[in-house]
Amino acid sequence: MSEILLVGITPPLEKRIRAALGNKNGELVTWEGSTEGEDAAAVLAGERPVAIILGSAVGTDKSNADPFAGETTGKALDLARDLEIADPTITTLLVARADAENLQRAMSVGVREVLTPDAKKPAIKAALRRALAAGHRRRDVRENVTPEPTKRFVVVISAKGGAGKTVISSNLAVGLTQESSSRTVLVDLDLQFGDVATALLLSPLYSMVDAAGAAAKGLDTATLKVFLTSHGQSGLHVLCAPDDPAVGEALAVSDVGTVLDLLGEEFGHVVVDTDPGLSERTLMALERATDILIVADLDVPSVRGTRKLIEALDVIEMTEARRHLVLNRANSKVGLTPAEVEESIGVEIDLALPSTRMVPVSMNEGRPIAASGQGSPFGKRITEMVHLFLPATVRRGSK
Repeated sequence: MSEILLVGITPPLEKRIRAALGNKNGELVTWEGSTEGEDAAAVLAGERPVAIILGSAVGTDKSNADPFAGETTGKALDLARDLEIADPTITTLLVARADAENLQRAMSVGVREVLTPDAKKPAIKAALRRALAAGHRRRDVRENVTPEPTKRFVVVISAKGGAGKTVISSNLAVGLTQESSSRTVLVDLDLQFGDVATALLLSPLYSMVDAAGAAAKGLDTATLKVFLTSHGQSGLHVLCAPDDPAVGEALAVSDVGTVLDLLGEEFGHVVVDTDPGLSERTLMALERATDILIVADLDVPSVRGTRKLIEALDVIEMTEARRHLVLNRANSKVGLTPAEVEESIGVEIDLALPSTRMVPVSMNEGRPIAASGQGSPFGKRITEMVHLFLPATVRRGSK
């Protein structure tokens, strides 16, 4: 069984795909059979690939196909639709120009991602990582295989700003560092106004801008470590947001994705603090998530936004990752109760964090409560949150 099947891919693009895979070329097979007939999709699905890349030469002679035309052929779209029916666990990628019309047509038939005909090695490599990860997750779900992940990629999101994402993500990351035998990295993906560095009292020399810039030129895990800042108090590694909001917004999403993929390979736990809502960067991080930590608080806009956020995740089929709902400032007397929040959102609260003066003080001082105030009510809840992502068998001191 091959991991990736190339169908109708022109020689120049196939060469770049193989170069992107490097020493994992054995995972890739070029389909030499027919793509004609009603059973073509069933035959391809019978090969049990995790991902299939459909090129511009589907249904044509590859030697005569224009590798840079980028035209989405009707035959390729038909085949993608039939593959979605034959085996929805297969991740289908399509080679086409990434314009609005092609994207809409592709997604409507079940294509998970579009590769441009002139895509370079880093973009291809990142797309294949995402495709294989998504395909394996869907296959495990369909076959009722739910293994405890050996690594955790936790994305912290909220519908609106001010809910407490940075407090929660920084304390979670510090707690994981202290209690786990695996290394942890915290990523500040709020590239405009992220303040993880402030929350941890860091003065980083490098930021995501530097790491993503290096990724655009080719990056490995050894080089990536240069761009990380160490939190001396805990040993946590941090990739901070840039000081200049405009610089962060100019980064290519694919380069940021490459950085996240490399961090996922290197670290046992990756915690990602995001900007509010579902930005393109946040969606890209969610595609890699083993766990989604959704933060809400006790005000009506937050509750309504959280309900819409969860509904949006369902609509875009981001359902494989474990979801955890955290209610921040849960004991605030503001006219809403946790029970009313659960009823409104339709989801049970996994963890309720109390409101405490210690939180703003710790943020102002750059000293996470997880590092110094574990005995407080808030600190105890943080410990409970850490244990959501840390089985007892791999905690420090466990036998």
